[in-house]
Amino acid sequence: MMINSINSFNNFAYKKQGPKNPKENNVNFTGPNFTGLKSRYKKQIYVSNSHLQALTGVYPRANGRVGELPIEMIKILKTNYPNNLTEKIEETKDAFAACANVLSNADDRKAKIDPEKLLRHYLDLKIEGKHEEAKKMLVAVGTNEIIQSEYMDSVQKEAADVLTKRMRALKILPKDYSAKITYAGYGRFKEGYCLDFVNKDGDSLFGKFVIKMYKDPKRTQRAHQQFLSKLSEFIGSKDYEKMHVEYMRKCPELSLFNEISMAHTYLKQNLSVPEEHREILKDRDGMHPDANAAIFLEGAVGGDIYNTNLIKMYFFDFENNFSLARFSDETLPKPTVEVDLEKFGLMDDDPAEYNILCGRLIDYGSIIPISPDNPINIKTNRDLRLLTTNKTARTTYGNIRRIAQKHSVEQAERTHSELTQKALNNSVPHSKDVLLGLELAKKYVLEEE
Repeated sequence: MMINSINSFNNFAYKKQGPKNPKENNVNFTGPNFTGLKSRYKKQIYVSNSHLQALTGVYPRANGRVGELPIEMIKILKTNYPNNLTEKIEETKDAFAACANVLSNADDRKAKIDPEKLLRHYLDLKIEGKHEEAKKMLVAVGTNEIIQSEYMDSVQKEAADVLTKRMRALKILPKDYSAKITYAGYGRFKEGYCLDFVNKDGDSLFGKFVIKMYKDPKRTQRAHQQFLSKLSEFIGSKDYEKMHVEYMRKCPELSLFNEISMAHTYLKQNLSVPEEHREILKDRDGMHPDANAAIFLEGAVGGDIYNTNLIKMYFFDFENNFSLARFSDETLPKPTVEVDLEKFGLMDDDPAEYNILCGRLIDYGSIIPISPDNPINIKTNRDLRLLTTNKTARTTYGNIRRIAQKHSVEQAERTHSELTQKALNNSVPHSKDVLLGLELAKKYVLEEE
């Protein structure tokens, strides 16, 4: 990450550095991360969301959070508050939570959308022949993108002001730097806001982050229903009749009744959570699976993920429905290592282009174990769940697979046979686990034994 340098920090004990080299950022600090909950997430990928949620309650000291702050912020706090570091780390996370709580009001503001204004915009686009733009506008009603210009600018500014004030009070931000928050995009169950700490010249202090807001289905649905009620009420009003007459004069050839009817029907259908989505929300609501997969993979890969095709996730706040991650854009170095998910017994259940940004996977929620009974979309006749929990089996499996793919199947077969004999004779450590890995790796040898 290229970070602009500054000469001094007004007595702030701080040396600017972003995640250029993760090994340089490896400070001796573990206590305040509440490793009990994190260690459970690192062990394996749990398919049951209810189990993940239950784990959060088992570790009350974690305060409904898992993960840590960006290391550059921890260094500042460690220097400025050596005697109460844990407390200040929690206060910093509280600052992010206060910011996220402001952003969470966006769904409520959606209920304030003026239905007449919306329909007029839709019809104007239709008259101008901009049919795709008209369709996209209706799609955007299902996200907070539709309220960007009218409501979100003020929400983002308020959230940034809240965060700026608290970060300055904690001596993380100098007086000439402020938080800047902009809408980054949306997904099925979450929305992203780009966060940067910049001065008046636009110089970035830490590089960009993303605040992921995980939707509360009930709250979102309530806002949608309030908007739909206002829309139905308007369509039955005298104001609607006046608008109808106006547009009939403006464009007689436009089938006004059909256009508004289709728009109304589309909105009613798409602002309700489909049954299949409700099931996914029930089993894989996004936040806990995201945290589980991100923490597991960072541990399995070895913690040094800045050069990989995985985005760095910092911490998750389950009580306030948000997470903090590194923002993936062209300012980050290009990934040089592609993490092989199968090596860990995993697969990406939703390998869509929108989950990849600048070569990095930005959504961990679709990463699941390779197993015949996957709870969502993709089914498989393979079962590699053991690899997510057994490191020795995983290493053995990975070695045989690597030899077969990078050298030759014949060489993989010889290695498989030799290692099998050693494991059977208990002449290698953890022989039983080695045999488990060899059994799973049989598909990569020339002849199954």
